[in-house]
Amino acid sequence: ISLSFPRERLEWHYRSRHESLIPFSNNRFYENSLLTFPSPKEELESVSFKYVKGEYERGRGINKPEAVEVVKEVVRRLKNKELRNHSIGVVTFNEAQQNIIEDMLEKELSKNPSLETMPGGEKIFVKNLENVQGDERDVVLFSVTYGPDKEKRVSLNFGPLSQKKGERRLNVAVSRAREEMVVFSSIKPEEIMAERAKNMGASYLRDFLLFAQKGVDVLANRNLNDMGDEPLSIASFLKNDLEALGFVVKENLGSSTFKIDLAIASKENPTDYVLGVIIDNKKNCGLTCRDRH
Repeated sequence: ISLSFPRERLEWHYRSRHESLIPFSNNRFYENSLLTFPSPKEELESVSFKYVKGEYERGRGINKPEAVEVVKEVVRRLKNKELRNHSIGVVTFNEAQQNIIEDMLEKELSKNPSLETMPGGEKIFVKNLENVQGDERDVVLFSVTYGPDKEKRVSLNFGPLSQKKGERRLNVAVSRAREEMVVFSSIKPEEIMAERAKNMGASYLRDFLLFAQKGVDVLANRNLNDMGDEPLSIASFLKNDLEALGFVVKENLGSSTFKIDLAIASKENPTDYVLGVIIDNKKNCGLTCRDRH
């Protein structure tokens, strides 16, 4: 970018197995241009927000209560027969928080040697914003690290995020998960006075925490359901006929411009889709086949 080379953007996002993992990045970094895939299951939000009553130690650059909660969550998952089938990654905002979590986790695992096998067949990683690019895991636990100090003051200095174009590091950090992301934070979104910051990093962090806390509906300027002057689709007629037969049918399933025209669930379990129907029309071609019509 700095050398003014021609730019080509990704169009399809493949990593996330649940579409609710990616709308923040799609909205804030890719102008909603990524085409993403809905999950076969009726999705609850796969990004969750866990508030920790922590304290950021400025001199040491750590948030110990937050680190404790992250390690507790790792151990909880390793002890659960079902959850331990999902690989785990931990992302922190800085190296100091990375180190304290690594030390705590090592101590916990030394007490329980049976837990040291690799969950989901992949080694647990603990990395920070600066070195996590390229890594991915089924479940990512994200330690925001920064928060109120001992005087209960929240600084607008968020380390790498506060550097020029630092928000790009946030995009990398929050797009590492395949199935689930849990955000551990000692800051609530409303506590970040982003308008006072010197760059956009604080604003991006505030919006990300709000997204993690309240879901995709808080994202601004999505305009994903505006199909413009598209011709009338037969999807609505098919939906009516299928519903008359007792099926549960959702039309235009998806949070990006790529939609499943009809998602059909079983009568026995209306939250599990058993069939998706995509109708050959302009509105569902996305960016890649726009010119073929």
